[in-house]
Amino acid sequence: MKLLLTSIQIKFTDLMMLFIKPKVFFEQHKSTDNRQNIIIAAICYGIYHTLSRVDKLLLKDSLNRPWPGWELISPLVDGSWQNYWLFLVIVGTFAAPVAYYLGGWWYWFRLKIASKFDPEVEENPQPDKKAARLVYIYSQFVMGFPPLMILLLQTLLYDNYRQAWNDDLGWFAILALLPYWSCLVSYYGAMHFNPQLERGKALILLVICPAFTYLSIQYAFWHFVVNQMTLNP
Repeated sequence: MKLLLTSIQIKFTDLMMLFIKPKVFFEQHKSTDNRQNIIIAAICYGIYHTLSRVDKLLLKDSLNRPWPGWELISPLVDGSWQNYWLFLVIVGTFAAPVAYYLGGWWYWFRLKIASKFDPEVEENPQPDKKAARLVYIYSQFVMGFPPLMILLLQTLLYDNYRQAWNDDLGWFAILALLPYWSCLVSYYGAMHFNPQLERGKALILLVICPAFTYLSIQYAFWHFVVNQMTLNP
């Protein structure tokens, strides 16, 4: 048991490089292709994705427009943290392989578009599908892991998740930059594994377009918050 915990701790240390020196992480092939790293990153992102979905449903509920199946999830949000975490872990674990393969395929497709095309070459090199899945899931881990750490802290500070969510604006502001760093991590990883990419296309498809999408979502959210504060001072 002690050996297992030590091993997991080492893997988390490897993954923390993504937040500090992503280039170094991707250059270390043993860390990138390590099975435990992949599983940890995928499950963390699966849990984060599930958490994000719950946040959207909570927002609809706060606007008195609850999702048709909200009555099934609402008791978990208003109940004990133990049940809520159990729900997140179970659903997130099932979501992990879907994100890894389906999200990885979409990421690979973007890499394919960004690849150089030489009409004089009979068969142009294609992006590696496994490498695409790895870069995708690691870049999503960068965006998903810190919110889970904050959720752990909220578990100690609040009685249930609804209370934490109602007091979530400060945390949202702190985490607002993570999606943009995730885009850069994605770019570093893609360029490392796929030297055939055109830098201009890769920057547009992996950094500029996703960053613009995140910025639009954040703007819409804060615009909504300000309007609500104005209507309900």
